[in-house]
Amino acid sequence: MKKQLLIISAFLALVGCSKEIEVSLSDEQATIEEQVQEIKVNLTINRSDGFAGTKATIKTAWVNGDVIFIFFKGIDAPKYLEMRYDGMGWTPTAKNALSASDLSNAADKKMTAIFLPYGSSATVASDGDNFVFSDLTYCGYFLQSERVSYTYDSELVGSLDLSAPSPNNDGDKYIHFDITGYNDGHSYSLSQDYVKPITFTSVSADGVVSHGEGAIGQSIIGYLDGENSIVSFSGLLDASVMGVSVDYRFSIDDVSASIMHTRDVGNKTISDSKFIGIGDISNPSVWTSAEYIDLGLSVKWAKCNLGASSPEQAGDYFAWGETETKNDYSWATYKWCNGTENSLTKYNTDPNRGSVDGKVDLDPEDDVAHVVLGGDWRLPTEADITELLDNKNCSWLFTTLNGVYGFVVTSIIKGYTDRSIFLPAAGYRLNTNYDSSVCGLYWSSTSRSDYSSKSWDLFFRQYGYYKDAFARYYGLPIRPVCP
Repeated sequence: MKKQLLIISAFLALVGCSKEIEVSLSDEQATIEEQVQEIKVNLTINRSDGFAGTKATIKTAWVNGDVIFIFFKGIDAPKYLEMRYDGMGWTPTAKNALSASDLSNAADKKMTAIFLPYGSSATVASDGDNFVFSDLTYCGYFLQSERVSYTYDSELVGSLDLSAPSPNNDGDKYIHFDITGYNDGHSYSLSQDYVKPITFTSVSADGVVSHGEGAIGQSIIGYLDGENSIVSFSGLLDASVMGVSVDYRFSIDDVSASIMHTRDVGNKTISDSKFIGIGDISNPSVWTSAEYIDLGLSVKWAKCNLGASSPEQAGDYFAWGETETKNDYSWATYKWCNGTENSLTKYNTDPNRGSVDGKVDLDPEDDVAHVVLGGDWRLPTEADITELLDNKNCSWLFTTLNGVYGFVVTSIIKGYTDRSIFLPAAGYRLNTNYDSSVCGLYWSSTSRSDYSSKSWDLFFRQYGYYKDAFARYYGLPIRPVCP
């Protein structure tokens, strides 16, 4: 376990006041300033980050601008002590009129320290008796030393052992990722099926540290470390996959550019807290990138059809539940049947149409958007299509884009009214033929439970747009979505 030992001994220095201001101070104010100036600090700080033996790019050494926040039991919020590192040593500052008498008169001399490696700009405020923080964008990894005894005679004396907090689930472990190839000034978040975010929240009046843990797969905000040319992400690896070989797929959302980067790093077995480098997101041989449009709905819609490079292009055509294109779209060639619509082998709820498995939603391995793009990309569900069609959410205008007919779908949700997608009237494939008829059809990931050989799709012509259901063997284009 890597430890760093620092001994801090310093007087709190206050900015000097002009004579005019000094004259205007009341006796009570002058006394408070004298008390603040009397605080002397003599602390031993031990730091243990828990990533020993790895190539962790997480900040495991003190750097200029680092801040340790120290709170004292029985001393009301928002009074606290700030320790700021300048590259050479630490400068302590009493905040909100914390005084020497506060420390010496405290009945139970306990202190709690918080270090946010990527949160030195955070500010502290009071929420009743609790200490709460603002500007906690990058708080996915933090160190704490909780309710440690101190003494105060003529100086603050004590020892702080800073370490990561214990996860709610004892089997979970801290895990840290980084990427290169990012764009300066952009905002990034990472999603991974087995990782959940952890966030620091507050310190109680008694010095108890509270933290929150998100759901598995919930996105983690990244920290842009320009000095090392990386974006860092920290979270908790769920206990269920500790020591188990699993397929790690990543999604990195460049929120600023509305681009989702995805990659599959293959099977890995992780048995303890670990650092993992996941590569250069600008490398197309490693990462797949697709642009999306956020219409303010429950999902974001891809800017282009799957296989297309611009919004008006048709892209590729797929039978429902198939992941490869082909020349003949018919029941005879359909993957999930034995040649007829009454011999279904998967995704069937009707005993008259083949083997019943009760499935109505595509498995990830049969979702071509997920297979091709990886990460959290997928086909829209029936509910996603219904949401897009709702005239309370979006307006629909039949028009052309670069000579191609289709619908511009524009959000009417407050804050998103400047955003739209274009759905080309790309038609469909049937047997060995192509049929446009100036219509658009787009598969959902949901089959009809009452008619198993058909699946729901988005259908439109020049004068109408609605949800429909087509036979699964038809070849339709795909418009992917992501969370």
